[in-house]
Amino acid sequence: MPAPEILERVLAIEVGAARIEGALLADPDLGRVWRAQAALTEACRSVGMEDISVQEGDLATRPLRVDPDEGETARGVWLAGETLRILLSPGDLVADPERAVRRCLGAGVRPDGSEGPMPEAEPDLVDAISTAMRDAPGPLIGALRAALTMRTLTLSASPSAERLLFICADHAVRGGRAGRELTDPLPEGLGLTAGPGEPRWVLLPATALSTGGFRVWSPGSPSGLASLLDGMRDEVGRGLGALPTLRRWRDLALASGADRHGRSRMRDLVRLLMSRPIVTGQIVAEELGVTPRGALNLIGEAAEAGLLDELTRRRSYRAWAISPVAGRLRNRTVARGMRGRPGRAAQAGADGEGADLTTDQGEARAPAPRDRSGEEAALAELDAALAAADRLLERYRLR
Repeated sequence: MPAPEILERVLAIEVGAARIEGALLADPDLGRVWRAQAALTEACRSVGMEDISVQEGDLATRPLRVDPDEGETARGVWLAGETLRILLSPGDLVADPERAVRRCLGAGVRPDGSEGPMPEAEPDLVDAISTAMRDAPGPLIGALRAALTMRTLTLSASPSAERLLFICADHAVRGGRAGRELTDPLPEGLGLTAGPGEPRWVLLPATALSTGGFRVWSPGSPSGLASLLDGMRDEVGRGLGALPTLRRWRDLALASGADRHGRSRMRDLVRLLMSRPIVTGQIVAEELGVTPRGALNLIGEAAEAGLLDELTRRRSYRAWAISPVAGRLRNRTVARGMRGRPGRAAQAGADGEGADLTTDQGEARAPAPRDRSGEEAALAELDAALAAADRLLERYRLR
């Protein structure tokens, strides 16, 4: 892809992402809701890209404390939950890169057919990632540099870990720092709390590659980079488009809370929903200090006011989401098993990566020797194009 085309796409993405970042910084409550729903989608899409069945609805409408051995869907929910931990608390890739890289590798998924343990966060790998990201002229280029460095030095051992590192780098370049790390159990309701460790990321690689069709994660090849940039440009536009909807919901929620009498807890529920876009009766009862019956009554009032929609229709586990998130869950689910996506052989033919390791009968076979000459040439071309982008963006860096 010619350097001018890369520059055009990079600048379009950076400008759109900066508009989102500015809006979310100016309105932290809006930012927490926007990132919570974006994290839900990104976690499921990233796991789904590894051919593991999971939908946003699976993750939002069942308890997140599941056993990965219970079945395919439970495994997908568990892996997506591990991914969510990183998205909701990205850490600090600048101040503590070793821990950030280790967490990404720990939450990464090995591709089907891969053998052996996940790579470790060795000092050489961590140093190379830090060097690649240092002095990046913008979040997108910094994130690309970090992900490509991990991809090259780990021989593409875990594409999902590379995507997580991409997001952690985006968070870091935007000034994000470490805060309270999420540990087991993962908070239900996708709770985000204000503080220095609050996520700052904007760019979502898996969502960009899997909305409106499936595109391969292959940022080290010209075609793969073009697909990623095209998808991100479109996803940034969708992210901007979601802001007015969330603002309307927020204004309706605040007005609804203000109309209640002094003893009503509706205003407290509205404040809770600003950081917990998905709730259960137990969450509301514990957070507001009310009885389970009182929590369900509050939820019912919010649903009647158009603030909440029920996600589940069963007695064993009931969950509600704020209306914009509920609509997103209904409209943006991923087909189970990524049906319609190209097979691994087709992916390999497209970019020379991820060859199919099974026969037609499903039997394992040895992978063909990998010719890295084409990949190295593509990376050299990519380096030259990104260097040109560096020089252009450097002119606009704040001094």
